[in-house]
Amino acid sequence: MTKPLKIKESLIEIENYISPLLQDFETFIKYVEEEKPTLSPRMGVLGKNDSFKLNSELNYRKPVTAPNYLQDYYLIIDLMFSLAIESRLFLIINDEKGKAYLSVSTGTESFLKLNNFEKYVFLLETYWSKYNFDEKFNRWSGVFELYELLELIANGKNDERILKLVKTYTLFTGSASFSHHLHYFGLCKLELIEGAKGKYEDSIKAVIPTDLGIIICKKLLNEAINFWNIQDSKILLEFSGIKVKKNNNQDLFSIIAGIFPDNIVQQTIIDEVEPEIDRCAVYTFKVSLSKNIWRKIRMSYKNTFEDLHLAIQEVFNFDNDHLYEFYIGGSRRTAKIIYTGNPYDGVEDDTYIGEAGIYTGQKIKYIFDFGDHWEFDIIVISIDKDVPIPVKPEIIESKGESPEQYPEWE
Repeated sequence: MTKPLKIKESLIEIENYISPLLQDFETFIKYVEEEKPTLSPRMGVLGKNDSFKLNSELNYRKPVTAPNYLQDYYLIIDLMFSLAIESRLFLIINDEKGKAYLSVSTGTESFLKLNNFEKYVFLLETYWSKYNFDEKFNRWSGVFELYELLELIANGKNDERILKLVKTYTLFTGSASFSHHLHYFGLCKLELIEGAKGKYEDSIKAVIPTDLGIIICKKLLNEAINFWNIQDSKILLEFSGIKVKKNNNQDLFSIIAGIFPDNIVQQTIIDEVEPEIDRCAVYTFKVSLSKNIWRKIRMSYKNTFEDLHLAIQEVFNFDNDHLYEFYIGGSRRTAKIIYTGNPYDGVEDDTYIGEAGIYTGQKIKYIFDFGDHWEFDIIVISIDKDVPIPVKPEIIESKGESPEQYPEWE
């Protein structure tokens, strides 16, 4: 029987690795709570001014002198934003005019009550299992490059320099953000190239494993690979000859928590958004094609997303003659599909509105006709249990004329 992997260093030494990230994440929380920044209309992320101001307060700050850059330029801010949203510590709330901002969930208070090691495990667990790797990195080549770097760290030695290899070359240039993420989590140190410019120019000279990184990377690859949030990662890795081990039915929290000594990691938090919502209610949706063309539809929690689809088709005078889907977040390729009219997509047919886990202020995308691509923005205006439940979906307000579904055919 193999001996469980444990970190040999003291808790004080481990805390030195993880404290900068935890301090920055709590700074991020405080900034959002105090400044209440609105999100950029097009990208749905922090704007240039907020990114610049927040950057100046961080340990992992970028050396910039003016607010000239978008959020994704600040790798640590972009990572923290993703972790906050994917963990549902923060929710993206949209008002009726489509203005978006971040709202603290009850999970944030629970997070702040954890000890530092528990906070770290929660963030690492969120990163490994929920971070949108498919959107950030090339799916086909990225999975092999990311795996290769994790393997090099897992098999490396403390303070041993890992130089650029053919298989990992983009992790020193265009996909260097992954290497920086591992650095933020204390899994490695980075030897940077001064003056590097441009996406395709080397910015990292060497990746240097830490003792913490060696143990955690071994755990992730040997016991937690099935939790890695990359579509078809197991199939792609096995296709290339990399054998993926089973996780023996352990949950990801237990796998990572077991690394730390003295049973210091005992607590975590669960998604605390859903218990706040009374599902047996009336849902009001604002369905928009543009700023001046929209409809408000009121529905029962017992209605399905197919009912919502049919209601939209009726109020916009469409013919209901094509496939469609509803999804939340990201692009259509990487988003969470909550219902699809395609019978071959494997999404459950009877998805009830009240069981979908949606919340007031959430934005949902509705795509109809994958050829002509009619794209509707849906905002959950209210979830109200104190009004009569309608027998069927009803339109309560509208603005603008419905467009012709096939204008070029007229």
